Formats: sequence, structure tokens, C-alpha cells
Amino acid sequence: MRCVSAMTGTRQMPRAWPYLLKTLYPASCVLCRAPGRDADTGLCPGCLEDLPRNRIACRRCAIPIGAGHTLCARCRRQPPAFDATLAPWLYQGSMIHLIHRLKSLGQQPYARLLGRLLAERLADRATPRPELILPVPAHRLRLRERGFNPAVEIARALSHANGVPMRVDLLKKVRVTEHQSALPREQRLRNLRNAFSLNGEIPARHVVLLDDVITTGATTRELARLLKRHGIARVDVWAVARTP
Repeated sequence: MRCVSAMTGTRQMPRAWPYLLKTLYPASCVLCRAPGRDADTGLCPGCLEDLPRNRIACRRCAIPIGAGHTLCARCRRQPPAFDATLAPWLYQGSMIHLIHRLKSLGQQPYARLLGRLLAERLADRATPRPELILPVPAHRLRLRERGFNPAVEIARALSHANGVPMRVDLLKKVRVTEHQSALPREQRLRNLRNAFSLNGEIPARHVVLLDDVITTGATTRELARLLKRHGIARVDVWAVARTP
């Protein structure tokens, strides 16, 4: 009888290890290193609350605007091809740190963190549910340099969280372009002309273009024009953050 109990106890020990490890070594926040982070986002409640919110933004391009407005002056003058944009945070402070860990340092677990953050914000919004998520594509030479596409990794985490399917094979970047961050706005628009193509029929009428950060929106403007030319009825843009 004692042998059976000993064997049973031995077999049960591994099941206790996760609880013991969590108790002895509590997970810490990826920003402040304080214990007690959220399992999905990796952030403690304080750091999550301190992320720079994009609270009042143009509903079309998500650039911050003054209270009482729904569209920025540029979107009123020259409406982009996409229909709406959601970028819940500003590319400032701690959000720069999180995105830098993914894009510049190649720490891909941060894609799951950012995807979960975006999924939680989307769940709070009464937005039309799209049929398909399309990550902004990268050229094969850029993929070779970095080893992965940050937009694809964030989209994968988001798709897993909210159940909207994603496709990475339908949009293709066919021309290497200069890095957008080094160019003024008008040159960014010219830089991306005819840089993308469709690789097959889009099996949806309402799609989302997913990116990590929106700056001028030149990339998503060009992609949305391409999609609308091929019969897509509604194109939304989702991103983690927007530059002010």
C-alpha cells in the first residue's frame, strides 16, 4: 500500500510544478519587471494603464485630432481608399519600447503580446466584423534581412484571439522600396506606387489590413487602392499604434 502511495505521489508531483514555480517565481511585467503581470499581455495593471492611448482620433486614418471632430482635415479633403482605421495607442513612450523589442531586436514573443493587446481593444469597440485579416506584406529581400514580418506575427496572434481568419499569401510586395521612415510624406506616396500586387482572388468583401505602426498611412493607402480596384467593398486598417 505504501509503495502504491509513493508511486502515486511521484506521478502527481509534475502536476504541481506549474503552481509551485508560479508561487516561488511569479511572472514579472515586461516593462517594469514587477511581479503580477497579466498572462496574455505580459504587462502589470499599472503599465497597461500607462500605455499612451490614442483617445480622440480621426475615424478614417486614426491621427489624433481635437475633441468634437470625427475626421481630420486631410481625410475631409482627400479621403483615403480605406474606410476606417483603428490604432488604439500612440507610438510614444513604452509603446515604442514594446514595438522596438519586436521589430529591431527580433524578439517574436512580443508579437503575441501586441496582438493580444489589440484584440482586447477591438473587443471593446462596436466595429463591423471583417471576414479576413491581411497583414501588410514585406518584400522577400526585407524578409531575408529580418527573418520574419512583424505584421504577420501580430496578425497571427490577433487572429488566434478574435477568430477572424488571416491570409499571408494574397498580398505581395513586388518592388523593393526605400525605408518609409527616411522619407517625407509626398515622397512616401510616390515610393510605394505599384509596389504591391494581388496573388489570387480575395475570398471576402470586407477585409482588414493589419500593420504594427501607422505613420503617414502611405502603405495602407496604396494597398487599399489595390484592393478596391479588385472589387473589395470595405477595407479597414488595424494597427497597434499611430504616430502623432
